[in-house]
Amino acid sequence: MPGYQTITLLFLIISVFYFSKFIDSETKNKKFLFLSIFFWFLSLISDWPAYFFAIPLFFYFLKIRNIFFCVLSILLPILTYFLLVGYDSYVVSGNFYNPIGRLLSLANSDPVQPIDITIKNILKWFLRNYRFVLIFFLIGLYLINTKKIKLSAGNHFFINTFFVVGSLNIIIFYNWAGTHSFWSYYFLPSIVFISSISTKIILEKILDFKTKNLFI
Repeated sequence: MPGYQTITLLFLIISVFYFSKFIDSETKNKKFLFLSIFFWFLSLISDWPAYFFAIPLFFYFLKIRNIFFCVLSILLPILTYFLLVGYDSYVVSGNFYNPIGRLLSLANSDPVQPIDITIKNILKWFLRNYRFVLIFFLIGLYLINTKKIKLSAGNHFFINTFFVVGSLNIIIFYNWAGTHSFWSYYFLPSIVFISSISTKIILEKILDFKTKNLFI
């Protein structure tokens, strides 16, 4: 593994960014699509959360009825998992098929703590670490919902993707999420994206106000 969490998020942000560029390009430029898949593969060999990107990808290609990329969005993470974890299992135990056992043990593991404790810990982490950014995030949400800001289809995909990835990561691995509250930073790309929009508009209003007053 080249690294955990931070490098996974880095590659995933680049991948989702290029895919949003692919969505917004009028000609559906395949260069953006292939770059997105390449960086997604790099994130897949880094850590688990990257695998959840398969779901937004699958539904997007299903919506545009591209069966080939629907299948690819499911097969790529599966093949990557079996190759990497299978190789690791083979080196450690001599048993290549241990990846199946690893998945079954994860599915059958007993809860470490109640889900409400996990949710409470994550909320505390959010409020302690992101409270300043969350103010601008809420302002940005308001501006988007009141149609004062119009986002492209690619921007909507970028925002929704990280909410999906972050939510699934916490829901599926909630036993660990409560003690690894920094996993919540998979929500940050969406939060920061929306916050940056509101910050830009606020600064423009302030600067415009100051410029008018200076002129007067």
